[in-house]
Amino acid sequence: MRQILNRWWRRGPTARPTWRPLREAPGHWRQFVRWRAARIYLNWTGPWFEAYHYRRAGLPAPWPVEPLAPPEGGPPRGVALLYDARIGPRNFGYLFTLLRERVIALGYRVAHADQHPCPAALHPADVVEKVVLHPLPDPTHGAHPLDQRFGQVTVDLVRRDRQPLLLRLLAAPLPETCGFSKAPPFDELLRRVLGCDAQ
Repeated sequence: MRQILNRWWRRGPTARPTWRPLREAPGHWRQFVRWRAARIYLNWTGPWFEAYHYRRAGLPAPWPVEPLAPPEGGPPRGVALLYDARIGPRNFGYLFTLLRERVIALGYRVAHADQHPCPAALHPADVVEKVVLHPLPDPTHGAHPLDQRFGQVTVDLVRRDRQPLLLRLLAAPLPETCGFSKAPPFDELLRRVLGCDAQ
């Protein structure tokens, strides 16, 4: 699975994808709010967080996750949370919304939200629902370096034949040479989004 993910996310596009605005189904938000209030997500967020650290340590994990390191190597800057039938398609879709909302709560705004066929897909029916989030400007004018938080954050939901395949959370730090603060490690972002203090 790791080799498939590496080929998928690192391979260049073969054709320009057709982008469409990402639109939620009618009633999705109301249903999501009820789902979140019932804290159903606790069935997966904590176990995924633990499984990520198992995988980083090279140990078998009880839930399917894959840390995503940059092509040049180094510590992970992302994670793929793989679909499991124990979750169910509806819950998996709500988890996509939950990740987006938790990143927003860390001081982000949605830059754009789109869906498109995956240009590097290993299967022609793969579709990506993508939300790109940018850090909000630091309210302290003139402060240097500028607080970039975790850099640009992307949340993806990949579907195959309309069924969920995986969620991806990825952080892309902005260069410190451009006047930005040093971004915290990705593990800290994951702790804030999936860890026990995010409950």
